[in-house]
Amino acid sequence: MDEQQQQMEQGAPSPEQAMQSMEQERMAQIESIAAASPQIEKSVNASLVKKLTTEVNKLIGKIDDSMVAVEYEPAEKKLQGQFPAEVFVPIVIIFSFVSTLGEDFQKYMMDPSELGSEAGIRKATAMLKKMSSDKQLLARMQQPMEEEPEEQPIDMEAPQMQPSEMDEDDQAMMGMM
Repeated sequence: MDEQQQQMEQGAPSPEQAMQSMEQERMAQIESIAAASPQIEKSVNASLVKKLTTEVNKLIGKIDDSMVAVEYEPAEKKLQGQFPAEVFVPIVIIFSFVSTLGEDFQKYMMDPSELGSEAGIRKATAMLKKMSSDKQLLARMQQPMEEEPEEQPIDMEAPQMQPSEMDEDDQAMMGMM
């Protein structure tokens, strides 16, 4: 009996190990999002990305002021190469979250890969600005995430429907069999 308990204790991760594993998984997801950051088609003004960052931070501040603001300081006046991951990741997370809120908010959706162009950056900036002023959207984003309802177990001992309890459709189906 003691051996079984020891094996169970060794096999089951501690709460600290579980939290560490979840944190590692979250970091891996963030890294994969960052790696998907689009290439900038032709050089863009760093000030455009700075304005985009400002709008991201305004939205984040309106959702939850305890959230960490996005920090972005461009090294040069013109950006080339890959879109800055430190700005891309929060934008992807915001748009992914909005996509879960239902049809009412689909007007705010855009493909983050569009951030590789000046037009895409301007579009995202305008979209985030609109999102910051939509009270309905902000209210939904501030609500705690709803967990999926658990499936109700099927009661196998429930009384079966009697032929006399069938409606006309059920009786017609039975007659065809």
